[in-house]
Amino acid sequence: MIKYLPEKMYRKIYSIVPRPCVELVIKDKKGVILVKREIEPYKGMWHLPGCKLLYRETFKECAKRVAKSETNLKIKIKKFLCANEYPFNEKNNSEHAISLVYLAEPLTFRLKENKYGKDVYFFKKIPSNTIKGHKELLKNYFKMK
Repeated sequence: MIKYLPEKMYRKIYSIVPRPCVELVIKDKKGVILVKREIEPYKGMWHLPGCKLLYRETFKECAKRVAKSETNLKIKIKKFLCANEYPFNEKNNSEHAISLVYLAEPLTFRLKENKYGKDVYFFKKIPSNTIKGHKELLKNYFKMK
């Protein structure tokens, strides 16, 4: 069973060390899935599904958990794409995060909103209000505009 850190301990640890995360590029013929954030940081912006790695969780387990919790999809991981770094940013109160990005394909197709993002859609073009690091990744790896 995977355990979450108490919030106070989590904040203390990740105020002094980078936070490991997993992000997903879930792609098929309809495009790439993006989720509109309902929480800070980046509230109101489109982003790739992603989340912090939990204690004793593998990267692939994290990827499958993220896909289910943020999109309601079961996925097949196709390959590792890259690592994305999000340095600490006082402006949006973000932590220093390092994210492993995987390409995945959906095995199920019923998208569903969640507490982190109310809007979940496939896109063939990148929305203008997409998080900068995600926008750059999609432009570089998939030649999306």
